[in-house]
Amino acid sequence: MQITLERTDLSKDEYTKLTIDLGSSLDLTITPGIGQIASACSASSAWSTRFVGLDHSYKATPDTGAAPYVHDTHTGLIWARTYAVNGEAKRMDHAAAVKQAAELGDHWRLPTRTELLTLVDDTTYEPAIDKAAFPDTPSEWFWTSTPVAWDPSSTAWIVYFYNSLAGVGRHGNEAFVRAVRVASPPNQ
Repeated sequence: MQITLERTDLSKDEYTKLTIDLGSSLDLTITPGIGQIASACSASSAWSTRFVGLDHSYKATPDTGAAPYVHDTHTGLIWARTYAVNGEAKRMDHAAAVKQAAELGDHWRLPTRTELLTLVDDTTYEPAIDKAAFPDTPSEWFWTSTPVAWDPSSTAWIVYFYNSLAGVGRHGNEAFVRAVRVASPPNQ
């Protein structure tokens, strides 16, 4: 058995984590601070990661002409409340998703895999998200900005809000967008 402790930065899809290598059959990762990630990595389940036990405190803000948003006071992230593009809910490929998030301006972007997984609510499904804070969220796949290590030029991580799984999406596939920014953007 090998135990590793790693300290990193959430805003760059990195986090403090404790990894316990239990041998060739299973590795377990536990992440304190932002909830706990139950991440089992074996030959059959390397694609699946879930957050469990994360408490949220959301503050919805009124629509002031810009996109209405939700401030997660636990993580310090601000989320676009809607997943719609110009008022219309639609799936798009990864390049269009990156562009759509950036077009909101004011440091909006696609979330990292770690950030998007903080929205997962494991006490519910269809969708696995706080339905009061994020109404009308479909039980579908959502893009992240995190490239997949084994094919970073053509794949990115996606999160399935039906049951809170993370998976791999090819850039040409289509998924929904949930834009994010930090509560206090740099230089503001």
